[in-house]
Amino acid sequence: MINLSKPDITEKEINSTIEVLKSWLLALWPKLKEFESLWANIANTKYASAVNSWTSWLHLIVKSLWIWNNDAVFVPSFTFIASVNCFIYEWASPIFVDIEEDTYNLDPKYIEKYIEKNCNFDWKKLIDDTTWKHIKAIVWVHIFWHPFDIDEILKICKKYNLFLIEDAAEAIWSEYKWIKCGQFWKASIFAFYPNKQLTTWEWWIITTNNENYYKLYESLKNQWRWDNMQWLSHDKLWYNYRLSEINAAIWIEQMKRLDEIIEKRNNVALKYNNLFKKYNDLVKIPTIKDYCTKYSRFVYVVKIKKDININDIIDFLKENNIQSKNYFSPIHIQEYYINNYNTKDLDLPITNKVSKKTLALPFYNSLEDNEIEYIVNKIIEFLNK
Repeated sequence: MINLSKPDITEKEINSTIEVLKSWLLALWPKLKEFESLWANIANTKYASAVNSWTSWLHLIVKSLWIWNNDAVFVPSFTFIASVNCFIYEWASPIFVDIEEDTYNLDPKYIEKYIEKNCNFDWKKLIDDTTWKHIKAIVWVHIFWHPFDIDEILKICKKYNLFLIEDAAEAIWSEYKWIKCGQFWKASIFAFYPNKQLTTWEWWIITTNNENYYKLYESLKNQWRWDNMQWLSHDKLWYNYRLSEINAAIWIEQMKRLDEIIEKRNNVALKYNNLFKKYNDLVKIPTIKDYCTKYSRFVYVVKIKKDININDIIDFLKENNIQSKNYFSPIHIQEYYINNYNTKDLDLPITNKVSKKTLALPFYNSLEDNEIEYIVNKIIEFLNK
């Protein structure tokens, strides 16, 4: 079976993990702080604070911005479900907005269209049955590694006084007009899940230039203990979203190989691109806009142009020992949101169209040329039937 993803782990990462285990310092010790300092330097920010999941990060952002009951947030439906769940935790409401057909990022024009159509003379409010809701923020995801059009988004945020919540989880090392993703709001997130560019197996990190936000995140993730770290001294009810030394040790070694790893991934994508080019009537390869001046690919997702059921090609590839996945199934058609937010018939034509056509293919550093050729040939074989 050619797997969908595979982390690039060497003996250096393994030995570093063993060293931590032998040291007995498994939590809140030097490796964690070393990792946070290194990543702040790489991300070109003053501070970095590691947390144990993407969901934890966004939940901390929601709490720090006081987004809660009677608030609303613009979000894409074409993303991972945690992008919305964290607002539901605090009884806020999602406003699903459509995406661009080429990059799959949230499309700025649909936000302004929504405000013009649904908000009365006070643009900050919208009517939902008999309850007033205040629009507070936009969650903007650099989907699949490609930056969104940040200049356009910042104009909207400034015009309507909205928070920009920048999700750079999939865009490690990607740049927008020569500026690294993750620097366009007071706090941003990067991800190190096993299928990401770098891995610590399950870890995310918040970056910020704002000292107050940094101190707040450090406290919120640690049961409201401040920097003096007084043991069992807590004056508020918060969370445990901390990380271990083992995660940090893995990542520190991965970070040393950052350029090597990104080059390998981009080379795999280039090989896919070159093979698919002669079949552009059947398959659309990933778009790269001019403003994306640097990129590091998280996944390799193509769009099938023929009118087929995407599950049929997934089944066919599986029969031929190739893993693949439909990326993403929109949030607004998930059962929970249909039942609780009546989202089934939302007017999101591009999201609905794209989600039925996108296919994530095996993508990792050690994918061999003959495996890539085999994958492409099997896809074309199916589409030509």
